[in-house]
Amino acid sequence: MRIAAFIALVAILIALVVGIARAIVNEAPAQPSLQESTEPAPPSSDASAQASAPAGPLAVGDPLPALTLTDAGGTAVNLRAAVAEQPVVLIFYRGGWCPYCNTHLAELGAGHEQIAATGWQVIAISPDAPEQLAATNNKHHLPYRLLSDADASAIRAFGLAFTVDEATRDKYRGYNIDLEAASGHSHYQLPHPAVYLVDQSGTIRYAHHNQDYKQRLSLAQVLSAIGAAMDQPAPSSDAPKPSEVKPQ
Repeated sequence: MRIAAFIALVAILIALVVGIARAIVNEAPAQPSLQESTEPAPPSSDASAQASAPAGPLAVGDPLPALTLTDAGGTAVNLRAAVAEQPVVLIFYRGGWCPYCNTHLAELGAGHEQIAATGWQVIAISPDAPEQLAATNNKHHLPYRLLSDADASAIRAFGLAFTVDEATRDKYRGYNIDLEAASGHSHYQLPHPAVYLVDQSGTIRYAHHNQDYKQRLSLAQVLSAIGAAMDQPAPSSDAPKPSEVKPQ
């Protein structure tokens, strides 16, 4: 009898321990899996633009988004209309405060006559406000157009935008780089540097984007891409879209 009572008591204690353990597990907050991000979604001043943004960077065969940007003089520029006049080498850069961007812009400026000889124009886009574009142009005397994407609508439409975190913004401020002052907006978004070739029909013929901001296409590589795009027929909407992607 004593043994049976002891076994019953042990069984009751085990049941109580198991019940308490299950209650603790059920009340504990779920931990994110390795595939889940604990970072908040990037802020956007235009909710509809963010909702329609592509899942990734635009690729070969994709159409040019409908965008109106602003040049250094404050004039509105319809990007599709500009491309319809002449095919474009479209450069996305982080801003005039970025030394790697300035080196790339200057290299393309020095080789502008070679690019123009192919029949293509160069347009460079950044989140810089128009007055910042003017300062960059005055510094490097660039022979091509710079356009302001101050509200980050273009870099979101191309799938190139990312939000700079607070720690990095603090680091930038230590170098006298103020992203909010540069764009005039508080979205703190920058593009991954990219080069697109867009023909006069508004179709992307070549796409290169690299999350490593220190890596840029050389003038020779841009000229080679132009030559290849001119030799190839325009991709159909059903054709594969082999963009050149360089992860960090």
